[in-house]
Amino acid sequence: MSMRKSGSMLRKSGLILLIVALTVLVMIGCGTEDPKPSVTRLYASSTCGVAPLRVDFRGDATGGASMPEPTGGNNWLLMHWDFGDGTVIDNGTSVAYHMYSMPDTYTVTLTVEDENGDRAQRSTDIVVQADSLQAQAYSLLDGMPATEVEACRPLQLGVFVEACGFDPIEDNYERFVFLWTVGDVNYTGTHPQHSFSSDDLGEQEITVVLEDPTRSITRFDTLTVNVTPSAGADVSISTDWAKSPQGTASDVLDRDIASWPDTLTYTVHLRNDGPGDAYSLTVAGTLDFSNRILFYDSDYTVGDFVYVAFEGNNTVKEWIWNVPELASGAEVSIDILFYVEIANAGAVRTFPTSLEAYPCDTDGDDLSATATLNVLTVPPPP
Repeated sequence: MSMRKSGSMLRKSGLILLIVALTVLVMIGCGTEDPKPSVTRLYASSTCGVAPLRVDFRGDATGGASMPEPTGGNNWLLMHWDFGDGTVIDNGTSVAYHMYSMPDTYTVTLTVEDENGDRAQRSTDIVVQADSLQAQAYSLLDGMPATEVEACRPLQLGVFVEACGFDPIEDNYERFVFLWTVGDVNYTGTHPQHSFSSDDLGEQEITVVLEDPTRSITRFDTLTVNVTPSAGADVSISTDWAKSPQGTASDVLDRDIASWPDTLTYTVHLRNDGPGDAYSLTVAGTLDFSNRILFYDSDYTVGDFVYVAFEGNNTVKEWIWNVPELASGAEVSIDILFYVEIANAGAVRTFPTSLEAYPCDTDGDDLSATATLNVLTVPPPP
């Protein structure tokens, strides 16, 4: 072997040894580096309760550089407790307790620190309540809190509940039993509506009794609202066949049955000519249908329509139209569609319609209307 080859091999060997040595040093350095501290668990004996409330805490932590005189108890870290009400413990242990005397929500924070000054934190909330079940009644107008309402205008009632184990925003209020008292009227349920009359002007008290059956706890709250006079509405009702295939200006529609079968439209109009808005209007009517005259559909843009077929009675059908609000100067209508197959010669059918008495109506109009369907002829027998 030549001296040149021998020198080359020695240089290669030396390079390999240098790489190996550097790798060993890097591995040794990584193995001796202290892991960062970490709070693995923060335990509280209770996260919700009634004041005064004692809560016991325990914090579990790992990692961090070893301290010459550790105080953590189960680790080599300094333990710093902040109980959220201005009380702190420095150089504490992994266990601590605190007494909360005032209702509030407190954020408890445990901070751990090692010899190098590296820190880690973990927090938890403690809810301290004044009572095991609290109920606060409220009232709404158009979705906004209000304690003043015009007579006849519906006021929506509600109650805000606080209890351990119950989220007043997310949880279901159906777990509670509610009894509302407004004057001599009672309601159940979470959000009833009530309308005061013109005889209820001034301050009125509303009471709610709340029961939690699972814990056999009952609480109550009261709410005072001021009832002001209504400006008054002037509601009128009318009916016609104006949107039927054969239009007419009168309330009577003459149809030649030879041109049937046909789909007809019975229209009901509501109008408010008073200075004030009207609320919670109810219109009811009957459709004098035989077996061959069938309800088909309804078309409306305001309110809610309910159609009822009396069981065992094929000649009379009832309908109800609820209109939540009719502004001053406004008019709304509903189209009730039905399908006619055949009828008797000269048949006259009436469709009486009435508006339930509205206590804030300033006019004493007759709130009823009747449209008549008059069948003139019948087709000749086959």
